[in-house]
Amino acid sequence: METTVLKKRAILYVTILYGFLILGWLATMILPDAYTVVWGLFSVLPVVATILTRIITQDKSPWYLKPNFCKSWKTYLFAAFLPGATIFLGGVLYFTLYPQDLDLSARNLVAQYGQYGAPETIQFTTQTVIRIGLAFIFLSPLVLPVHLFALGEEIGWRGYLLPILLKLTSPRKAVLLHGDLWGLAHTPLIYFGFNYGSSYWGAP
Repeated sequence: METTVLKKRAILYVTILYGFLILGWLATMILPDAYTVVWGLFSVLPVVATILTRIITQDKSPWYLKPNFCKSWKTYLFAAFLPGATIFLGGVLYFTLYPQDLDLSARNLVAQYGQYGAPETIQFTTQTVIRIGLAFIFLSPLVLPVHLFALGEEIGWRGYLLPILLKLTSPRKAVLLHGDLWGLAHTPLIYFGFNYGSSYWGAP
């Protein structure tokens, strides 16, 4: 009985969330000017899907919102700094293999952030880029607005759906399925160039 209820909750959560995302996708295609508003809500939708799923299925289970820094401090440090370090090392590897792509004039940065007051002429050196990358590793965990913006996804995907999947199958299968579903949810953002731009071959 419990397995049936858990499956129902998992399927309902994904159905509701994907439904919202498809509606947002269609709305943006019909009204391109609505892009900022529609996809500004992207991180809120998993919470809405969670609330609706809990109401519809009468789910009274506890919310996974209580951090435990003392018991899990190693996990928190791992999560805080490893992604930044991985991104930095990935950048180093890429520009080592393709040095011609390293643009020290930061044309893309100026084009993207110039409207917000970024200087129109920036000239970096390889050393300053490395210093900025290292600073990014240590400072990114402290950028609270980014964490707050992403909190909705954490509450919905990792805080609600993942624990359900872990009860239905093995940890390996649960994490892989969860990652596939979460990644697929980003399809509309990828389509509109949010994650990877739209200038590469085959985009989107």
